[in-house]
Amino acid sequence: MPTARGWVVLACGAGLYIAARGFGAPVLGVLAIALLVAVAAAVAWCLRHRSADLRLEARLSPPRPVEGRPWSCRLAVHGRLPRDARLDLELLGRPVAVALRRRDGSAQGEAAGIAGRRGRYALGPARVRIADPLGLAAVERPAAVRGEAIVWLDAGLAEADGRGGTGGDGRRHGVRVRAVGFDLHGIREHQPGESLRRVDWKTSARTGELMVRELEDSGRVEILVVADPGWVGADVAPERIDAALRRAAALAQSLARAEAAAVLAVEGARRERVVLDGTSPARALALDALSGAAADRTEDLGTRLARCPDALAARTIIVVTATPTDGLAAWADRAARRCPVEVVAVGAEPPRAAPEPEAVASA
Repeated sequence: MPTARGWVVLACGAGLYIAARGFGAPVLGVLAIALLVAVAAAVAWCLRHRSADLRLEARLSPPRPVEGRPWSCRLAVHGRLPRDARLDLELLGRPVAVALRRRDGSAQGEAAGIAGRRGRYALGPARVRIADPLGLAAVERPAAVRGEAIVWLDAGLAEADGRGGTGGDGRRHGVRVRAVGFDLHGIREHQPGESLRRVDWKTSARTGELMVRELEDSGRVEILVVADPGWVGADVAPERIDAALRRAAALAQSLARAEAAAVLAVEGARRERVVLDGTSPARALALDALSGAAADRTEDLGTRLARCPDALAARTIIVVTATPTDGLAAWADRAARRCPVEVVAVGAEPPRAAPEPEAVASA
């Protein structure tokens, strides 16, 4: 369709044509027809690119941006497009405009920015704006895009203020961290390229060969870290919830580095359970669960934990929350008779009652 410039050119062409007919000036008539034809040709040029379907591919770097840190994204639109176009896209919750240039069979462009608040963000909607070289006409077409992107929370923010992995009063957790949860299966020779973390130095000194301990999972949970993003209707600032999740992430990372037999449970509408075994996939799963957590739980956390298998079997339980309730406090008192329980209330007010559950979901 004609742009603002195109409508001005159309108005000028129509005015010149009327003047040419009224004053008998054929030169003005030729100029008027040229202006009208130029706008019509620009509209036709844009419409010829309107029929083909467009497909958008987005590649974020890093694939999981971290809140408050830079990110970049390479964009490619596949389909019939002119040499130059513009892409308007919702990316990580913010609108961006990207200039596209056709090369290697697709229209490509790049976007960059600073990641905002943690969470999951759907890619799109996306629209491609096609304009003629003179800017007389333009047309917009949707570009199909699938998938979502997740912005990781920055656990380093909790560690930077000196409270990462600490209790509600700023003390370090009194948790005895041991590499339990794995039983000794046997001792064998060290293989080239294998980590030295499980070398049995006494046996190695006695045999003169480098020997390692072979462990097998005993299925025990020594430490359970419960991250609470809140419940539906809780009047809590998002910054407080994010601070609680960062604290839980910092604690989970310190336990994973210490090779404790720990489990992270993110208590949203559906429980996300991650075994903190210290591997990179486990770290990514934990950050995904914490970063995408939403305050969509409809029953009290104490009720949920009372029937949680991990909470019943764990030897130490740490609950990190920004929304403590009377029900959670009552559960903690009962569970403390069996094992140490600590409730870390991050910037929270005194406990209050949570709403009755609308529907009880199985743990």
